[in-house]
Amino acid sequence: METRREKIRVLILRGVTGESWTVGIPLSLFKFMTIALVILVILAGVTITWLGTIAIRLQAAEMMAQENTLLRQQLKEVGNLQGELRKIQEREKALTALTQAFLDDADSTQTVQAEETHSGIFDEKARTKFLHEYVAIRRTQLAHRQSTKEVSQLPYLSSPIRGEDALSFLLDTPGPDKERTVFCIAGSAIRSPADGLILEAGWTPNKGLRIRLALPEGMEVTFSDLGELDVEPGDLVRRGEILGKSRLQGGESSSRFRMTLSIHELAMDPWFAMMR
Repeated sequence: METRREKIRVLILRGVTGESWTVGIPLSLFKFMTIALVILVILAGVTITWLGTIAIRLQAAEMMAQENTLLRQQLKEVGNLQGELRKIQEREKALTALTQAFLDDADSTQTVQAEETHSGIFDEKARTKFLHEYVAIRRTQLAHRQSTKEVSQLPYLSSPIRGEDALSFLLDTPGPDKERTVFCIAGSAIRSPADGLILEAGWTPNKGLRIRLALPEGMEVTFSDLGELDVEPGDLVRRGEILGKSRLQGGESSSRFRMTLSIHELAMDPWFAMMR
């Protein structure tokens, strides 16, 4: 015997002609299709929710990556700025120390002259002895060339640039015969670095206005390319006394002159002799 299956009949009408059709769908198939449709809707909803969550997480991760990149760039810039700041601070410390040393020389000029810092060549006996020693050194030039003198044993020489002019004081690398170029403010006063005797003061074709200063212990200092001379050959000068001035170069505020130092005819770097 056949088992009659329950069916759901669907009536389909055609509005224009009035024709109709009846479609029978088994009840079991309709239930299956209904359940399958519900399951598909649920799966679609879960899938959409899951994809949306992943998209939100990816967007958040991308934003965090961008923020981390920006933070790393900012940290790098901060590190570079800190490095530049350290360099600036080191330069300021070096400049302050150098400037303070020259300002100390300027402030102590009067005090130093009053203390026992002179060579004692200003009385007649000491002057005569100094001149005899200088002549003897000249006569034994070759012998003295074979001897050496350590920088640490050099007597202290003050800077030829003092006071406000020292703010622009700079020595470049030494040239021939340990010659240094001294940069300073135009019209700066050039002072004697120690007590001594003026050997030469005048014009020379190659060096311009030049001053040769003999100091005790066989030392000799030469200032050349000056703008003005305030001493004459044979003058005895004290430490800190003005010898001349640097050149005035048109409207420029900076100037320069050249300086050499020798001990027993051995050329020395003036920079080391004038360091504390």
